[in-house]
Amino acid sequence: MHMQEISEVLEKNGYDIAEDNYTLSVSINNFDAMLTNDEDDLKLMCRVCEVGKFTEDQLSQVIFMALESNIAINPFAFAVLESGSEKVEDHLLVITDKVVQEGVTEDSLVDWMEALRAATCQAYEIIKAVK
Repeated sequence: MHMQEISEVLEKNGYDIAEDNYTLSVSINNFDAMLTNDEDDLKLMCRVCEVGKFTEDQLSQVIFMALESNIAINPFAFAVLESGSEKVEDHLLVITDKVVQEGVTEDSLVDWMEALRAATCQAYEIIKAVK
């Protein structure tokens, strides 16, 4: 499934899409997700927050809760993404996954996005628990 087809399927299923060259941006539960094409894979990364928004104690809780939640949000996973800055507080907490693009169907794409919706709910609960 090509990016244009993916965009059409998501729009048909009620998702707000913004297209930029080889990237689709989708807003889910007030989180921004980006779908990108990388050779044979379709990658999805959803920005949760900058880790710098938490104190050190809160950040330890967030990281522990995120790692603990990875089983619940399968096939997605929480990860910390380096921001390019040397400052750790600029790094991002993200939700991420990738699938082989060849196997993506309309139904599997919609299911994948619904799983992301559930994962963003989990992210919200983690943030709420430590704030």
